[in-house]
Amino acid sequence: MLFRTDTTIMRGQRVFDNYIYAYRFQVASGVRPGELVGLQIGDITNTGDICIKRSINHIKKVIQGKNQNAIRSSTPSPLAQQAIEGQIKLLKDTGEPLLAETPLFQIKSQGAYYKRWKRYLESNGLPAISPYELRHTFVSIAKYLPEETIKSLVGHSRSMDTFGQYGHALLNDSEQTAAAIGDLFAKLLNKNVL
Repeated sequence: MLFRTDTTIMRGQRVFDNYIYAYRFQVASGVRPGELVGLQIGDITNTGDICIKRSINHIKKVIQGKNQNAIRSSTPSPLAQQAIEGQIKLLKDTGEPLLAETPLFQIKSQGAYYKRWKRYLESNGLPAISPYELRHTFVSIAKYLPEETIKSLVGHSRSMDTFGQYGHALLNDSEQTAAAIGDLFAKLLNKNVL
């Protein structure tokens, strides 16, 4: 439903939900809600990677992230990339300047995001879940990937094992991970699960 319906009900009218790309990006990337709110245009590199380096907490304070692993960079999966492209087009269409410090998803706070997400769910007859559960959905879908890959994507710490302690990123790891996540979502979309 999330990847097929981009509308919500506001003031009794069914309208385009201008947070739709944020919802889609979150479930397709596994970012925390505060990280989503903190994303800026400048966090997209020239190669298209997304750098997660800040979070906006529930009291609207900018922090560097929940823990030392929260600061990370990755290549977006195809669905996450589509959400980014849709959002950038929306920003251009509304005349928003695309400066490095421009908030990517134009979300004022986690509270505002939660309220809009709740409205989207209600408007489309979906069960109530928190925005944080979109992150859980991502991890559930990506669970067939190697554990260390998932941990690096979502900014979780590694346990004290050999690979986690001594492993190094290899050339094209990020692109291979993005393609694998895209394949998982494509399978689910073809089965009309999402």
